[in-house]
Amino acid sequence: MDEQTPLDEGMQQPASDNMPVEAEILEYWTETIPWIMGIATMLAFYFLWTFRNVMVYSGLMLSGNLEETAGYWFGFIGMAAPCIYMTYSLYRFAVLLRQATQNRDQYAATQAFRPLRHFFIILLCLSLVSIAALAAGPALELLGNLAGEPNQL
Repeated sequence: MDEQTPLDEGMQQPASDNMPVEAEILEYWTETIPWIMGIATMLAFYFLWTFRNVMVYSGLMLSGNLEETAGYWFGFIGMAAPCIYMTYSLYRFAVLLRQATQNRDQYAATQAFRPLRHFFIILLCLSLVSIAALAAGPALELLGNLAGEPNQL
C-alpha cells in the first residue's frame, strides 16, 4: 500500500499579509467600488423621485388632508423600506470593500460581502412579489370568468 501524501503538498504557501489575493482581483475590486457607489446613489435618487410622485399624486401637497391620503402613505412605507435598505446595503458593501482593499485584510473583505448578500435577498423577494402580483391579475380574471361573473369594462 502506498503512503498517502497530503493534497496540498507542493502548493505555494499563502502570502504573509492578511489578504492573499492576486493583484488582478484587488484591481477589479478597486474598479468596482465607484460603480457600486453610483448604483447606490441612483437607487437613492429613484427613491426620492418616487417619494415626490407619491406626495404629488396623493394630493397631499395640494390639499394637505392626511386622512384622504393614508392609504398612499402605508403603501409608500411598505415600498420605501426595502428600497432604503437595498440602497444602504450597497453603500455599506462599497465602504467595507474599500476599507478591505486599502488595508489588504481578507477578513474585512469577507465581511464586506454580507451587505451585498442582503441586497440580493431583498431583490429576490421583491422580484418574487412582483411576479406573483403580475400572475394574480390574469388568474383572478380567469377565476371570475369560470364562476360566471360578467366582465365589467
